[in-house]
Amino acid sequence: MPTPEPTTPIEADVRLDEADYVEAFGAQAKKSTVALQKLLGIALGLTVLVVALSWPVTPGVWILLVPAAVVGLILAPQQPRYLARRTFRLRHPAWHDVRLTLDEEHLTVRSEKLESYRPWKHLDGWLETPRLFVLYAGTSVSDIWRKEAFSGEDAVRLRALLDRKLVHERPPAAARTRRVGGRGRVIAWIVVFLLLVVAYGLWRSAA
Repeated sequence: MPTPEPTTPIEADVRLDEADYVEAFGAQAKKSTVALQKLLGIALGLTVLVVALSWPVTPGVWILLVPAAVVGLILAPQQPRYLARRTFRLRHPAWHDVRLTLDEEHLTVRSEKLESYRPWKHLDGWLETPRLFVLYAGTSVSDIWRKEAFSGEDAVRLRALLDRKLVHERPPAAARTRRVGGRGRVIAWIVVFLLLVVAYGLWRSAA
C-alpha cells in the first residue's frame, strides 16, 4: 500500500519529561559506541608504544592505571544520563509542552512563550526509540517527540516525511546486547594491554 503523502501539515501536541530526555540521549550515545571503541583501541595502542619506548616505568603508573580504567568503565555509561537530565533542567520549561506543525519545507514548534521556525536543512538525521522520535542536528539531539502525540495515520505520514528530509539512523535494536558486547571489547583491550606490559617486563628482565 503506498505511503500517504503529507498534503496537509502534520500537527501534534507534545509534552516531555525528564525520562524522555534520558531515553533520547541514551539512543544518541548508542550511535557513538563504535567510534568510541575505535578511539579507545587507538589510545591503548599508543599507550603500549609509549610504555615500550620509555621502559622501565615507575611502578606507581601501574597502580593508578587499573583503578582509572575501572572508574572509566563505570562512569562512561552514566554520562548520557547525566547530560540528558542537565539538558532537561536547563532548557526553558516552555519547550516541554509544545505544538508541532510539520510540512514539506519547515518544522515549527510553538509554546505559550516561545517559537522555533526552521527549514529541514538545519537538521541532519532521525531515529526511533520504543517511545520517541528523535531528531539530530550534527551529532546532538535537536528535537524529541513522543509517539503517542501522533495518530496512527499521522505517524505513518511523519515517518515518510522524515525519510524524505533527513537521514534515518539505524534504530537501537538489541541495545542491551550491543552495550554488553561493547563493554566486553573494551575490557578485552585492557586485558590485552596489561598482558603485553607484563610480557614485555618479563622479557626486559630476562635480557
